[in-house]
This record gives sequence, C-alpha cells and structure tokens, in this order.
Amino acid sequence: MTHLFRSIVRLTTASASIWLLTAGIAAAQGADLDTVSYFLMVSNNGPDAAPNVVVTDVLPPGTTFESASADPAAPGACSFAAATRTVTCTVSELTAYDAAFFQIDVQAPPYEGSITNTATVTSSTTDTNPDNNSSSVTTNVVIFNLSDLAVTTTASASSVLVHRAVTFTTTVTNNGPHDAAGVDLTLATPANADITAVTSSQGSCATNELGDLDCLLGPLASGASATVTLEVKPQKDGFALVFAFASGYGDPAFLDPNSSNDFGHVTVDVDYPGNAAPAYSKTTIQTVPYSTLIYNPCTEDILSLDGTVHQIVSLTESKGHFRTNTSISYSGLSTVGLLSGMSYRIHGNSRTGTGLNLNFGGWWPREVTTQDNLKLVGDDGTTLQLHENTHITINVDGSFTAVMDNPILVCR
Repeated sequence: MTHLFRSIVRLTTASASIWLLTAGIAAAQGADLDTVSYFLMVSNNGPDAAPNVVVTDVLPPGTTFESASADPAAPGACSFAAATRTVTCTVSELTAYDAAFFQIDVQAPPYEGSITNTATVTSSTTDTNPDNNSSSVTTNVVIFNLSDLAVTTTASASSVLVHRAVTFTTTVTNNGPHDAAGVDLTLATPANADITAVTSSQGSCATNELGDLDCLLGPLASGASATVTLEVKPQKDGFALVFAFASGYGDPAFLDPNSSNDFGHVTVDVDYPGNAAPAYSKTTIQTVPYSTLIYNPCTEDILSLDGTVHQIVSLTESKGHFRTNTSISYSGLSTVGLLSGMSYRIHGNSRTGTGLNLNFGGWWPREVTTQDNLKLVGDDGTTLQLHENTHITINVDGSFTAVMDNPILVCR
C-alpha cells in the first residue's frame, strides 16, 4: 500500500525563504507501510545569482529512507548519508528568479504518532533574509482498522419483460481482519423502473438526493455478511442495472485494504412481449482508467479526479431497433482540490441510452437519453451536487426535439 503525501518546500536564496506544506496522514499497519513524499522547490528571488546552494534535510526519527532525486528539467543533485540520516541536495549555481525541484521519499514509521520534517537552505552568497531559510511540516501516522469489504450482486433472472418484477440481491461481506464500526451500501437502482420493495437483513435503506438507495447497515463483524434485496418492475425496454458500492463509516481509522472488491453489479435484459428473443444481445463490463479536471463553483477550486471507473455497456438489436445503454460509476475515484489541497469523497453515476430505428433505409437515431448524478463531499463537509437529465428525439427528416429536465447544481 502506497499513499502519496505531498510536501512542498520553497526556498529562496539571495533573498531566501522556505515554505513546507503537507496534507493527509500516513499509515502504519504491520509490514504494509505508507510512503511519504516530500516535494522541495528551491527558488532564487534575485537580484543576484546564488552559487553553491545546499538544501539539507535530516529525516524524521523512525522513518526509512527510500529515494531522493532532482527534477531532470532543473539543475541539481541529491545524496543520502545513512550515518547521519541526512539528505543533501545541491545546485552549483541558481540564477536569479530561477528554481530547482527535488523529491524525497521515506517510509512511515511502524507506530502511531506524528513525524516532523525540517529542511534548510544555504548559499555562499549573502542572504538578506536568513530567517525564512528553514521550515517544518508534520504528518500524522495512524494505525488503521482494516476491514476488507466485498460486494456481490445477483438477479433472479437474466431477462424479463416490461412491467414484470425482477429481484436483485446484494451481499456485502467483511473479510476482516477487523470488525467494521459501520457499513454503508449504496445501490444505483435501474433507470425507468418502479421500485416495489426494499428489504435489508440489518440497518435501513433510504433514497438519497441522487436517487440512489443509501443503506446504513450498521456494524459488521469480521466474517459476517449483510444483504439488501431490491424488487423492481422495469417500465421500458433496454436493460435493468443495479450497481452497488460499499464503504465504512463511524470510525475515522477505518481502511479497506482491497478496494477492488468494493463494487458489485448485475444487468437484466428487458424487452416487450413481442421482442423477447432479440436477434443480438451483449453486455460488457469493464474497469477503465479515468482522469479529468472539473471546476467547483462552490469553492472556486479545480478538482482533480483520478483512478478507475466501472463501465457497463449493453447492446440489443430486435426487429429493426438497435439499443445501446451505458452506465459509468464514479464511486471510489480519488478527488483532490488542486488549489485548496482538500480531499473529496465522490459518489454517483452517468447513464446514456441510445435508440436507433433501422426501418427507414438508414441509421436514424430515434432517441438519446443521458442522466448524470454526482455528489462530492469535502473533508470539511463542503458538498457539490450535480443532477441533470437530457432527452433528444431525432426524426427521419432530420428534425429533432431536446428536453432538459431538473438541471440542479447545489452547493452546501
């Protein structure tokens, strides 16, 4: 397990200053220790060049040196003296208003507490302001309560007719090694379907502001399981999808060591009685890399979303009609504000449905429907919620109508 915690050191020579910033916590859990990364920026505010610039960093007690390097695009080099646990980075000459960059990686200590790192800068030239030539940063080291939550989702049938009931069963299991103080199971329910029943083996479920089912299942001991059953009646052909995501709550030291099994999903083909045997039907489920930047108008911040998303694509052709349905779940993405440094938890999904009519001598898009539901919650409780439905109908003559329903942008 490796977590990247960024520390920025800004040093200025000729008129020198140093600024050190860090965010987050490091984990100390048995032999699986976090890497703490410190990023140092050495800058010269002028007006003269600074020769023989030396940055010195004595590593915090309990940490283990991993690496130290200079940015290849900038001048500089680093070395490590094991006897004194000191990293030294040098620049032969730093011209006025130029900068050099370094990175130091250490392994967190195997115990709880905090580590403080201090870096200093010197130069053979006279410094008019030596008071800001050093800075310190503190990172908390915690021992997490590890609970490996695993989710499975099944359906009572692989295909169903419109207006006929189908049951989805989702099970979340705590594979340990620790008990979980609380487990939250979020279900993205099928679009264009009526929910007729929801039952849970423990806790309770309620519809959240995104339209998903939020099931607070309460404590879950190591080795124990909880089940949520959802019965729906699809109101339109295509496919019915349930997507499930499990996370912990009620324990700030909760950590799931295996996030790859926190998700579950299942699809059911839905058709009208006369089209119950489609000529072609295929559903593909995959995990794909995802990275994007979005603007948060609530805090005037730029949010970086990185990680993997779970994508499901269903294709069906029957009696001259070709339908595609796509669902993407964003739950589990790593989200950080580039300006604020704040971490966000993200939940939500996007769905797109396309209908093509092949009976008019051409591939005419009969309809395109998109639905976006997204919620981001910052560490300080700041919430950004997005919701939007768009439906476009394109006729054979090329004319079209477009309707946008319930566009919502909520800041809390």
